[in-house]
Order: sequence, then C-alpha cells, then structure tokens
Amino acid sequence: MNIKKLIPSIVNPVVKDGFSTENYLFGLWDGNLRDLNDYDHFVLDALCKKVEVTRRVLMNYSEDLSAPVGQELMRPDYIVLMFFLLLCLSDSQIDYKYLNCALKMEDVYEICQIDSLTKDQVGFVNSVKSRLLR
Repeated sequence: MNIKKLIPSIVNPVVKDGFSTENYLFGLWDGNLRDLNDYDHFVLDALCKKVEVTRRVLMNYSEDLSAPVGQELMRPDYIVLMFFLLLCLSDSQIDYKYLNCALKMEDVYEICQIDSLTKDQVGFVNSVKSRLLR
C-alpha cells in the first residue's frame, strides 16, 4: 500500500536540533518505503523501542536516538503517520516487529477510535491485522 494513498497530506514537521522524529517520518511519507536502508531500520527499531518502553514518542532525540531532547510529545498527525508507516512495513515485509509496535501504538493512542480516520484507513488496518494475525 502506498502511504500517500492512506495519508494524502500531513502538516509540516517541526524541526529542532538533534534528531527530529517528525522530520524523519515526513521523509518516509514523502519517499519510497521500499528503499529503506540500514539507517532507516536502525531508526525505526529505536522508535519502536521507545514505544515499547515508554509508551510514547517524543519530537526530538539526540542524533543517535539514545536520549530525549526535551519532553515534547510528537503531534497526533505524526503518531497516526508512524502507525500507518509501521503497518505498511509490516505488511510489505512481513515484519512482526513493526506490526507489534503498531499494535502497541493502537492500544496506547486508541488510533482506531479517531473520528477522522477514513474508511480506507480503517479497512487497511483491518486487512493487515487479518492477514498477519492468523
């Protein structure tokens, strides 16, 4: 699934010193998920660990993602974007690590309860879950 079909537009990211989570996710949204490199997998793994351990994702981290820079939470649009990026990756790569993180995000943020989700978005969530959680 093309992420831009699921999320056709998104607000501009907030960019600060260090690693900007929103800026990174914006780059993935604007690029090709099939062209991920080792750095992308490192970042996504680190962000998934943040979700698993702290149950939240901050806007900024140190360059190596080892420490938070401030305590500002990522904005809701980007939480939803990260959720759908992880679902797309888990679906295209059959990667249960990304699926597990997406499911934790769904629980923590109650993403599927958001009124602004479209039928296509909810259908995609249900489709991925039914294929990968058999």
